[in-house]
Amino acid sequence: MDTLANKYAEILRTTHWEYYYGHPNMSIFEDDKCKLFIKSYLQEAGKTKTPILGYLNEISVNRTIHILSCFLLGILVYNGSRYIKKNIDKFMERIPTTRQASKQNQFLYIWMLVCLFHDFGYAVEENKKQITKQEILKLIKQMPTKIKGVPRLYSKKLLYRYNTYKYSRFKKFDHGIVGGVILYHDLCELRKVKNREKNDPLYWGKNLEKDYSVAAWAIACHNIFYDNGKSAYTSSYKQFGLEKLIILDDKGKYKIKIDRHPIFYLLCLVDSIEPIKTFKEFDALKEIELGFENNQVIIQVNSSCDSKLDEYFEKACGLNDWLTKTTKSGNTLTVNL
Repeated sequence: MDTLANKYAEILRTTHWEYYYGHPNMSIFEDDKCKLFIKSYLQEAGKTKTPILGYLNEISVNRTIHILSCFLLGILVYNGSRYIKKNIDKFMERIPTTRQASKQNQFLYIWMLVCLFHDFGYAVEENKKQITKQEILKLIKQMPTKIKGVPRLYSKKLLYRYNTYKYSRFKKFDHGIVGGVILYHDLCELRKVKNREKNDPLYWGKNLEKDYSVAAWAIACHNIFYDNGKSAYTSSYKQFGLEKLIILDDKGKYKIKIDRHPIFYLLCLVDSIEPIKTFKEFDALKEIELGFENNQVIIQVNSSCDSKLDEYFEKACGLNDWLTKTTKSGNTLTVNL
């Protein structure tokens, strides 16, 4: 066991986070550099001309820190849990690609797309960027029909219905759905332009759209909530045709399977246990230790974090309702994979 602060610092001193050769220098504790780190990484990926990258400037500093923390935490979990790594590596073998890369690098490529972009849609959800219902519907229709990497219950129709429900009830669009469908459109358009250019050192073949699809569907679905049939939202779910999201008992409770949807599973996991989202300060990373044991992720929190400890554990233990069995004992959280 070691603190997240130490683990992040250690991984940043290596190349374990790099898919490309650019190496932005930063410390995870320098919040003003988190946005620069993300931009630098995406610049090395040749993705600075995607319109969605402009959304990064419109989201909060804490949100940017959370994105980068999730990115590094996901890499730690991938490398620290043999069970997670085995399932992700098998999944990557089922995505055709001409990229000559190790399994680690194949994961890093997909994880870069999934994690660095996963919260860009907050620029729309928080009304910093504007988009119409008609534009969202058009983008949803452009999403690939052959869905890979998320449970079968998700569909373009479900995305549209959930986004409509969210706007009707809360007067805001869902940041996951908006971010996912915009990302897929922007990356596919960029790929077409780049593929026509000569002398570009990066690969821009059409089969990359399979990678874009995995990333876009994971992002689009990561903020869609299930319902137990007894909540204040149940009637609204039925009203908007979201019955597939209502789980009435424990049978088949966990729809997101680690062996079938491991990248999506990893995003949902780290997005729920990442501490900056709750504690809103870097010092929390110095007080939270991470370890792995058998098929478990162990998180131990120092008592100095007591002010928001209950809130953090409540969010993390929420995984027990929809992703995987999670238990709390004292200041220790155990996530069973």
